[in-house]
Amino acid sequence: RLAMSDESPTPRRFEQLFQDLEDGCITGSDHAELMDLLRSRPEARRSYIRHMRFSSLLYAKAESIAELEGTSTVPARVRNKHPFIGATVAAAAMVALAAFIASFFVIPNRPPASVKAAPDTVWSFVRGGLDEKHRFLPGTAFSVEGGTLDVRLESGVRFIVEGPAEVSIAARNAIRMESGRVWVRADDGDFTVHTQRLDVVDLGTEFGVSSFPEIDDEVHVASGRVRVVPKHKSFSPMELAAGQAARADVVGRLRPAAYDASRFQTQLPNSPTYIHWSFDESGPLGFSSTGSGIPGAPMAVYSLDRKRVAEPVTPVPGRFGNALRLDAPDLFAQADFPGIEGNAARSVAFWIRGEPAMSDKATFLVCWGLAGGDGRKWVLATNREGSRMSVGWGGAWAQAETLAGEAFLDGRWHHLCYVFTGRSDDNGVPELIHYLDGEPIMVRGADDGVPVDTDCGAKGSWPLTIGTQLWTTPLRPTFSGCVDELYVFRGALNPVQIRQLIVRNRLDSFAGAPASGPPELKR
Repeated sequence: RLAMSDESPTPRRFEQLFQDLEDGCITGSDHAELMDLLRSRPEARRSYIRHMRFSSLLYAKAESIAELEGTSTVPARVRNKHPFIGATVAAAAMVALAAFIASFFVIPNRPPASVKAAPDTVWSFVRGGLDEKHRFLPGTAFSVEGGTLDVRLESGVRFIVEGPAEVSIAARNAIRMESGRVWVRADDGDFTVHTQRLDVVDLGTEFGVSSFPEIDDEVHVASGRVRVVPKHKSFSPMELAAGQAARADVVGRLRPAAYDASRFQTQLPNSPTYIHWSFDESGPLGFSSTGSGIPGAPMAVYSLDRKRVAEPVTPVPGRFGNALRLDAPDLFAQADFPGIEGNAARSVAFWIRGEPAMSDKATFLVCWGLAGGDGRKWVLATNREGSRMSVGWGGAWAQAETLAGEAFLDGRWHHLCYVFTGRSDDNGVPELIHYLDGEPIMVRGADDGVPVDTDCGAKGSWPLTIGTQLWTTPLRPTFSGCVDELYVFRGALNPVQIRQLIVRNRLDSFAGAPASGPPELKR
């Protein structure tokens, strides 16, 4: 038969087989030939679809004409001696053939396009949006000031956007990131993420892309493969497989990097992503933690020689329940939590009670990352008397002075909250907001040209540490006092949320000021 040879049947032969099947007079051998053709030749399937569409149009037209002329009879092209049997056979054959053809043209039953936001998210469409049929309008773009979005395209591709971010839909299977961090699931492949420096071409996979003007672009592949193509044609592309990653510098030059999915939000959280130590009880592993979206990480007390204190730490009365006490001159606390990486937005909130330090050196309160002046650490500190809230990440400090120099290391409980929104100004200075007892205080930025890019995975990086600096020096100072209810959030808290922590030690709602932009300063 023709379908079993290399010779392609003519269009006339196709039409004859299709028409005989439609009229119910196809022979057994011709039916077998047609089935073989449809199974083996894509052009046969395409021709059949065209034929049936055309036949349906002709039939509908003939019916309408017959109704106008007062008759419902449509002349048959071929007369059958047994019209009832022929029609029955034809109908059965058409149903079977339709099912057979459908197996080659299955259209996935995909959910409509959508945008879902986590509870604490502040976002808006910059242009475009969704129409009444839940399709994205051409040129749709959205801005995420803070929080997380789950975006589903008509093609079925899903991506998680973590703010701050500026993202637009470039095509049915492509998005463009001016800045931000996305995690993509594209099971069918053929999806592209465009940044200013790279084209990240998906080959059927799950991967993350981050892109910000002031730091390296990053691509991390969880499964499948991607092809990373620099915009600058003089640089070679790179193909990444599962468990691999790459970084691109400001001109797009690629180099391998350590894979780390924790740098991304991979799911839409149903509550803020955070970790919390209450310090109410100390167990065999130290003080346990609770939280959402971050694995538990016990915290223990160590001496400056990095040896864990063997005897259980005795909690003292705190602001809520018990508190951690660090009253020896060589003690600090450290958790199994690496910290918030990269330039992701973050908030660190805690209660503190202490006396003025004996040393004139900075008192280190909470820190993590890699020591040095290249933006890879995150250090929260104060001065001797506690009249200054300072943040260090590069070679200089961003400092906030309290009103009239009043001190918070005065033997009473005070609430501190250090917020980094994840954004930087046009000069690359990070946007920081500090709060003392719920009131924002002015931050004087350190314009040293070093962006925030906290490194939590490199050799020598310190996990979250309370009470001492990240680098080892002789007689380095430690904090003497008490800490209670330490929260670390992946995101920027707003004044309403900070007030909830102060009053109730929990977040009751997400209403109030947006999670971005400095509030009205009262100090």
